[in-house]
Amino acid sequence: MARPPRTRCRAGNFTPSFAVQIDGSDYKGLLLQARLDDSTILGTWTNPPNNTKLKHCNSSNDSVTHSSNTVMKNNNSVYTWNPPLNLSQTIVFV
Repeated sequence: MARPPRTRCRAGNFTPSFAVQIDGSDYKGLLLQARLDDSTILGTWTNPPNNTKLKHCNSSNDSVTHSSNTVMKNNNSVYTWNPPLNLSQTIVFV
């Protein structure tokens, strides 16, 4: 069984946005969210890479998903996350 991909972050802070990349094997489908430890989804995503799109789960643009699960994506894909103002909690990208 292949190891699940890891999420890699390229920035040291969250102002004004945060670049997120997924390490590991190429992948076809995804659902990407930023969450607090209690699983609350927070922030918004902008400028999704090719073959991905923004999704409304709890609020507008709070998730990114694939628009085609037949086109491979890789760790060159960069997802841009915009945190809420004054974020002080630990977040996890899932």
